[in-house]
Amino acid sequence: MLPVYLLPLLPFLGFLVLILFGRRFPGPLAGALASALVGLAFVVALIDFFSVRSVPMHELLWSWLPGIGGKGHNLEIGFYLDRLSSLMTLVVTGVGFLIHVFSIGYMEHDPRFPRFFAFLNFFVALMLILVLADSYPLMFVGWEGVGVASYLLIGFWFEGKINANAARKAFVMNRIGDLGFLLGIFLIFRQYGTTVLPSLAKMPIKTDSALELICLFLLVGAIGKSAQLPLTTWLADAMAGPTPVSALIHAATMVTAGVYLVARSHFFFSQAPVASSWVAWVGGLTALYGALSAMNQYDIKKILAYSTISQLGYMFMAVGVGAYWAGMYHLVTHAFFKALLFLAAGSVIHALQGEQDTRKMGGLAKTMPLTGAVGLIAVLAISGIPPFSGFFSKEAILGASFAYSPWLWAVGTFTALLTAFYMLRWYLLVFSGTYRGQAHPHESGPVMAVPLVALAILAALGGVIGPQLLGSNWLENYLKPVLGLPSLHNPATTELSLIAIAVLLALLGFLWAYLRYRSGRLTDLRGFGPISAKALYLDDLYAGSVASPSKAISGALERTDRVFGGGMSATGEVLTEPGRWTNLWQSGFVRVYALSMLLGTLLLVLYLAVRMLGGSL
Repeated sequence: MLPVYLLPLLPFLGFLVLILFGRRFPGPLAGALASALVGLAFVVALIDFFSVRSVPMHELLWSWLPGIGGKGHNLEIGFYLDRLSSLMTLVVTGVGFLIHVFSIGYMEHDPRFPRFFAFLNFFVALMLILVLADSYPLMFVGWEGVGVASYLLIGFWFEGKINANAARKAFVMNRIGDLGFLLGIFLIFRQYGTTVLPSLAKMPIKTDSALELICLFLLVGAIGKSAQLPLTTWLADAMAGPTPVSALIHAATMVTAGVYLVARSHFFFSQAPVASSWVAWVGGLTALYGALSAMNQYDIKKILAYSTISQLGYMFMAVGVGAYWAGMYHLVTHAFFKALLFLAAGSVIHALQGEQDTRKMGGLAKTMPLTGAVGLIAVLAISGIPPFSGFFSKEAILGASFAYSPWLWAVGTFTALLTAFYMLRWYLLVFSGTYRGQAHPHESGPVMAVPLVALAILAALGGVIGPQLLGSNWLENYLKPVLGLPSLHNPATTELSLIAIAVLLALLGFLWAYLRYRSGRLTDLRGFGPISAKALYLDDLYAGSVASPSKAISGALERTDRVFGGGMSATGEVLTEPGRWTNLWQSGFVRVYALSMLLGTLLLVLYLAVRMLGGSL
């Protein structure tokens, strides 16, 4: 077994080299270095994956806050590799490696090519710290780190105001959720005296109000990072970043961190029925919201963004009803087909010189046959058509949801119908009919084609790791020592009926989309179309209730300042004057700091001398 610290260390070394010496790397060499280091991390993850099947690996690096919480509860920096975190490292490094390789071709003409790959490596390193953390505080370090990295990547083309605003919006909305996560960590320490995950997993956890509150705080954190209702709106705007960023952040890594947090905290949530019910229903409603919002979009990436929101909702449904393994199952298959969808969209955008409006596409299956073929595979997978990967994981979630609540199952099943509709619509608008644009499309080169083919194979066959065949399966058994088995099961006949209904509804969704958009024709949805196009006006609601009042208050303060002839500014000048004197000490000259230390030492000696003589200050 290789040291666990190598997993985040390798991509972090790539970040350091490229951010410090990136200009010295000519051509695609920076991309090759970044990709190779993530590829090496995948090799380490694969080796450790087979080693950790027998015993978890708890690797302590150094003591951070010794003595916190009493004996045996020191807050230490360490990594914990068990079957759950090992599965996540494979997804992050494996899919991340393919996205890195794709980016070499996609970003080849960008003037900040090395910086882009430095940020990609930085993101992967922090995501690996998040999933490998042996304690909640260290997990929070990775949690915040991927937030910073996503800010840098979403706003990579910061010259555009839309891009900069999208990065800022993602950063701010995630901070709302992060506050909940922090409060949860504080309450965990207060109740149990430790925040170390292996220790907490072994403790007896009893159901009480404090536990429910802990889980609700953790849920708030998960909602922010995984773009669940009501903190969903940042994810669609984040499409302003380069398409490989969309694939990395919105497929396999950051947005799934909330799902991982709930699964990692299963020892809490399994004893907190109220909080778990909130998780399940937040997921169900978010799945429906994302699907309804995607139905009448025309941006090739925003359709996929709302689809991501919807699929994350499915994962929350699974972990909310206690089927933690099913949530992780869909997390893995979603990483395959959603990364493929985003990279296929990137291949189209690259071929059309940046065009993202599907109304200016159409007929691209003729000029881009490989991209069209892999895109169709991804559409079939996400729509739950057997035997593609999404079928198995989605059926596992719907089956567990039915055993928990038929109403929750109805929401998930109706969402499956909408998913099939808007995804085939996406495919028909882009690849079917006649070309409606002005550019001259062409197929992507080998550097971009290889990751597309690899992900297509995974999207088509990846479901074999845990097919829901009315009994146990490999993935469920693999995760059983960590997550346990779900307590909810359906009779065999019920399970078959649920599968038949879901597949039938998916086919009906395909038929609905085909009849409306065959040959790539453009027809808006009547009545509901404008509502869907505006994502159910959720962003407008926030703008009216939060942004507009804030702007009004700031405007009123500015006018007040002008009316009083600059009086407020004068007051500010007076109050900041002492600060200017203090700044004289912060000059950057070592001799000034040395003088400060000398004066401080003399004052301290004088104080002690007076005390010893019996005087007082």
